Amino acid sequence: MLLTVITPTYNRAYLLKRLYSSLLAQTERDFEWVVIDDGSDDFTEMLIGGFIGEGKIPVIYKKIGHSGKPQAHNEGVALARGTLSVCVDSDDFLTEDAVAHIRRAWEACEPHNIGLIAPRIDTEGNRLCSPLCDGESVTFDTLYNSRGFSGDTALIFKTDILRENPFPRFDNESFIPEDALYFTLDKYGAMRVTDTPIYITEYLDDGLSRGYLALLRKNPMGTAYSYYVKAMRSGGFFKRIKYATVSESYLKLSGRVAEYERKYPLWLIAPAKLMRPLYMMKKGLK
Repeated sequence: MLLTVITPTYNRAYLLKRLYSSLLAQTERDFEWVVIDDGSDDFTEMLIGGFIGEGKIPVIYKKIGHSGKPQAHNEGVALARGTLSVCVDSDDFLTEDAVAHIRRAWEACEPHNIGLIAPRIDTEGNRLCSPLCDGESVTFDTLYNSRGFSGDTALIFKTDILRENPFPRFDNESFIPEDALYFTLDKYGAMRVTDTPIYITEYLDDGLSRGYLALLRKNPMGTAYSYYVKAMRSGGFFKRIKYATVSESYLKLSGRVAEYERKYPLWLIAPAKLMRPLYMMKKGLK
């Protein structure tokens, strides 16, 4: 199987029909849909059961205790049977040729490519990220740190690499910035760029994108971990110090000892700790 579409969802039954319809409309049918219900108390289970009963596309459904998107994503990857996996949130959907385009782009990949990166668009067709160079291969470090890229993209990864690199779990927290995963995967290879939009996003009031800073504060250990990964895996002296400073600030905010392996070189941790009080004061991290 080419592709697994993974959808972590929590009380989003009112939106899932739109995503399901976009999957039914695909011109290429070599995919499955894995829905991980993160403890919903709406009619999600009944709705997905109806989709499964229709038998129009392969659908796998699993309900877990409410633990947040990172752990739901881990569950989805564990069930995935596709060579590639893409996470499509419950408030988003795909263009009708998304799977077909993923196949064409993947067939053009080279052995060092670990996946694909494509632009997202909103429901009116507006691009939601900086320009991308079609056909090139790029790491996340190069894209975000050297080129100043910004915005939202669709990310399609080799499933076996995702399975080897699950999101960690931290006590009493339910969120980890996804950069932690992306920068970790740079060690395996580069992403092939396709400049054709395949993913349509709608930002809703109950989505994770709203109130993002509050979400970081509520999950300080996961935030500290994500920025630690970026500090250790990024290029550029000042970028690494910046990320280390943010990491140490959220670790301090947590009031706990780091729940992840933390092995900074002295030249990186010393300035980060020196700058931490100023950063925390500036960001109101109390």
